[in-house]
Amino acid sequence: MEPRIQRYQFKSRRPNEAHGVIASFFEPSFKLDVEDRSGFDFSLDFFPCGPGVSISRLAFRADVTVEIERIDAFMVQMPLAGRNDLSLGGARRNRLLLDNRLYSVIGPERSLHQHRTPDCRMVLVRFDSLGMAKCLAAHAGKETNPTEVADLDFAVAMSARAANCAPWLRLTSYLLGELDNEGSLFLSPLAAAQAGQLLMSTLLLHQPHNYSTLLQTPDRDVSPRYVREAEHFLQSHADQPITADDVARHLNISTRSVYAGFRQHLDTTPMQRLKDIRLERARADLLAGGDGMSVTTVAMAWGFTHLGKFSNDYRARFGELPSQTLRDARSGR
Repeated sequence: MEPRIQRYQFKSRRPNEAHGVIASFFEPSFKLDVEDRSGFDFSLDFFPCGPGVSISRLAFRADVTVEIERIDAFMVQMPLAGRNDLSLGGARRNRLLLDNRLYSVIGPERSLHQHRTPDCRMVLVRFDSLGMAKCLAAHAGKETNPTEVADLDFAVAMSARAANCAPWLRLTSYLLGELDNEGSLFLSPLAAAQAGQLLMSTLLLHQPHNYSTLLQTPDRDVSPRYVREAEHFLQSHADQPITADDVARHLNISTRSVYAGFRQHLDTTPMQRLKDIRLERARADLLAGGDGMSVTTVAMAWGFTHLGKFSNDYRARFGELPSQTLRDARSGR
């Protein structure tokens, strides 16, 4: 069976149905008011990116008001078109008129009131609070842990025209394009989960928050022992959706230090080394030449979703195409 993107798509002209769908994927308790139900036309594309991370496209095509008493996740709102008049409660009250030039980053425990114009089409990126705290702790290193950064607080306004927003825009634009691509990286659970981790890291490193200064501290020197332990961790977990943050947590050092150690001692990055390991595992599977095996199934199993790029990388490393490896393995039985 061909792999399929794990996605959920809904369309409805009934506000009650839309309310139920939103409650099941986002906030379980909220109020949705529709000024003119005759034009209501709800659509949602929801894509999970590993544990606790999702990216979605959402539209109502009607004047709607949404009220949430308490948000239970970090949420980035990015209007593609139209306007969203957003008011946030809590200790720091904010009001922003969001459009395709101004986005918002909303943290947990805030209350929310927003009015969306009928032409408002929105991208929502959501992060589980604990997952975000773990990602922050990994970047910060052993001087902190997830329980100590539970008060993570982002600047609410995100200007699409600001230089620091550019990496976030490039990443989300790429991922949204992948969602509609038949050869999408989201065909692979490994790749999808790593995309979620990359979204978290990109937001932490480029959107201002109360721990930004901590993340800007210089890297420390990393001994070869840490690099050897990191290599063993990558070898032992190559079949799982691990990231450099996971390596950092395992070693109890910062993600920046992990990258510095790999640059210093191996002249590579941890994720490039993980890619090399997965190429080696894919070659081992192809050499086994089992019945029903194909280059596609092996590539997908090891997180390589772009078959053309996989073949090129494989040939650059092993001097032959993966299809040739498989043919030779079968002919040599």
